[in-house]
Amino acid sequence: MTVKEIQTDFENEFADLIKKGMYFMGALPIKRAEEEITKGIAEHEEINPQVHELHFMRPFIFDFRKLPTTFRGFKVDTGISWDTIPEEFRLEEDELVPFYISMSEEKIIAYAEEHAVEICEELNDFALTLKDICNMITVGDFERHKKLCADAREDDIKNQNAFLNDDDDD
Repeated sequence: MTVKEIQTDFENEFADLIKKGMYFMGALPIKRAEEEITKGIAEHEEINPQVHELHFMRPFIFDFRKLPTTFRGFKVDTGISWDTIPEEFRLEEDELVPFYISMSEEKIIAYAEEHAVEICEELNDFALTLKDICNMITVGDFERHKKLCADAREDDIKNQNAFLNDDDDD
C-alpha cells in the first residue's frame, strides 16, 4: 500500500475527523534519525505498518474518542496545528519553556473550566465533564499527561541538581 492509498482510505473512512480540522501530514519511519523527522515518505512509495507510522495534525480541541490508535495496522500519531493553539498555551518561537510549564495541569484545568461551554458546543456534546474536556486537550488521557509533566519536572530538578553539584566540584 502506498502513502497516497492509505491517506485516501483514512480520509474516506474518517471524513468526519477531516471535516473537524484533522489533516494528513505523511508517513514516517517508526525508528528514525533526527534528520528524517521532517523528510517523510513520498506519496507514491510503499509503506509497511512494521516500519512506518502515520502522522496527522489536529485542532487543539479534538475528540480523541473518535480517533483510532491504529489504522490498517499503522500507528496513528497526531500533533497540534499551531494556528489552533489558544493564546494561553502559545510560546514565542525562541521561547524555551518546558511543556510541563506551558501545558501544566493547572493551565489545562483553568482553560477547560473557562471554555467548557464553547468546547461542548464545538464538539456537539453537552454531556462532557471537566475531565472529558481535559482529555480532549491532552491527547485523550489527562492522567497520563499529568504523569508525564510530573516525571519531566522531576527529571529537570535532578538535572539541575546534578549540574549544581558538578559546579561545586570545581
